[in-house]
This record gives sequence, structure tokens and C-alpha cells, in this order.
Amino acid sequence: MELEKIIEQNKNLIKNIARKYFVKNSVFSIEDLEQVGYLSLTKNYKKYDPQRASITTFITVCVKNDIIKYIKKQKIKKQPQYKIGEVSYVQNDLIGDITPSDPDIKNIIEMKSHGFSIREISDKTNKSEKQIRRLIKKIRALNE
Repeated sequence: MELEKIIEQNKNLIKNIARKYFVKNSVFSIEDLEQVGYLSLTKNYKKYDPQRASITTFITVCVKNDIIKYIKKQKIKKQPQYKIGEVSYVQNDLIGDITPSDPDIKNIIEMKSHGFSIREISDKTNKSEKQIRRLIKKIRALNE
């Protein structure tokens, strides 16, 4: 397939992946992450083997990996601190400045910073342990 055609057909996929890793008030914009996604596809296009995976699976893996690398490179070298409302938290293993998209994120981060286990957080927020782990993993990926 032609590269331009693949880019055009998978434009929404790249935008959705970029949106997952975008955090408001961060060092980079959503357009930066989308651009990283397009560059990733362009860079890795020739490595695609149709017998190993579908094109969307290949694009998803490549774009996610390159966006995470970009975020890690852009991370400001300071102690992680995040603000939610008027409360400010500092926690070594959590996140930079964040605007919560999930209404429970404040409680989850607060409980984690106070030493609650994943199971305890899950019980108190009525979210599955898997959802809590994914959220914490996503937050940590932004800081590494």
C-alpha cells in the first residue's frame, strides 16, 4: 500500500492514540503528539509485515511506543507535582501537572499517595482493580 493512503485511512486512529496520552497544561500540545504519531508511521512504514499483524495493530504499537518515548524526553527534570483544584500534591511515583478527566482521579491519586493498595482504592471508588492499575500505569508513563 501507498504511504499517503495508509496515513489518510488511519488518521483517526493516530488522533485517538494521541488523545489518550495528552494531559492538559502539559509541556506539549495534542498536535505535538499527533505529529509524533504521523512521524512514527512514516518512519516504521517499511518495517510492516502483513503476515505478522494487521496494519492497524502495527500502527497502534508503533505510534504508542513513539509517543511514550517523546513524552519521556519532554519531561521536565523536577520533582513531580500535580494540582487538582486548590490542593497541591507531591508524590515521587505519580504525575506532573494534570487536569482530571475522570471525576475520581483526585481521590485515586490522593489514596495512592497515602499508601492505599490497589484493592483498597478499587473498593472505595467502585472501579475494577484493572482500571485503577491502568490509570496509575498511564500516569507513571507520563513521568518516566
